[in-house]
Amino acid sequence: MQEILNGIEELERIYNHDPVILKQIYALFLQKVPDATESLQEMSENLSTDSLERVIILVHLLANNTSVLRQYELAEIAQKTESFARSGNVSGVIEELRTLLPGIKALVAEVSRRC
Repeated sequence: MQEILNGIEELERIYNHDPVILKQIYALFLQKVPDATESLQEMSENLSTDSLERVIILVHLLANNTSVLRQYELAEIAQKTESFARSGNVSGVIEELRTLLPGIKALVAEVSRRC
């Protein structure tokens, strides 16, 4: 959780704690990330090679959005998950999602609290 807070504090410093800009960034994050996270959670329960294209799209979205919020560890996990999905490694995707999804959920909760 401390890494999440550190990343958000860095973002807020970059934008000089401007509430208008930060609210816009947080709102854009909350528009797509919770739904993508929920979809990945549901997919991870019965993941197959048939669903890997969708996984690629969703984890790519998570990688981009977490990077914007200075959540580099989560972005790296999302990128690794995407790489596993692109190579057809279902077990690798599942393993990475076990780490990624709780982190994303914690980030969503923190961003929601700040809106």
